[in-house]
Amino acid sequence: MAKDEHSAIPSWSGYIYQGKVAIYHVLRIVKEELDIDVNKTFDNYDLEIEWQEDFAILIDGIHETIHQVKAYEANSSPTVYNDALDGLFNKLSKGIGRKGYLNIQNSIRFTTRTISKNFEELKTANQEVTGIKSYFQSVLDDVEIYEYCNGKDYCDIDEIDILVLQKIEEIYNSNDFFGINSKTMKQYEFIRYKIYDLLDTHIFEVHKGVRS
Repeated sequence: MAKDEHSAIPSWSGYIYQGKVAIYHVLRIVKEELDIDVNKTFDNYDLEIEWQEDFAILIDGIHETIHQVKAYEANSSPTVYNDALDGLFNKLSKGIGRKGYLNIQNSIRFTTRTISKNFEELKTANQEVTGIKSYFQSVLDDVEIYEYCNGKDYCDIDEIDILVLQKIEEIYNSNDFFGINSKTMKQYEFIRYKIYDLLDTHIFEVHKGVRS
């Protein structure tokens, strides 16, 4: 198939990746909270997709964390994330979110010729050195590159499927949901499929509303 310079495939792939990352984060919250309180309910939690940010977690209607999801190519320069940092800064400075995260698909390429050698320096790159922390820098103290449970600070679209499945397995193995004694990987995969399907339906409805 010939490559179309106007193809929507990259955008479509980006939405899929973004949704899967959001699902992983939600499952991670569920697992961590249930480990603390097995009777924990999540009626006051909400997952917000493509509104204030790529996705966000709300508790009692208040934005807790906001997430920029970027699927740039491997070893991209750190400067390609400047717009994402600006976006997180704009929201956090308005009180939207207590914490901001960059969820990235591939590792950032830091070199000796790059102004920023690590993420903390990346957050202050292109800022005039005055010896006084600017408001921009202060707000970005609440921004981090998201670290996954496997210890990596990036996750590609294939690996996120694996991590989502692992979280589902962890939740069901640590809690006797529905009295299921003989849990199987096929059951976990079916649950993952149903969750993906729910998210696909939601995103489709959102985009249909935007177009109409």
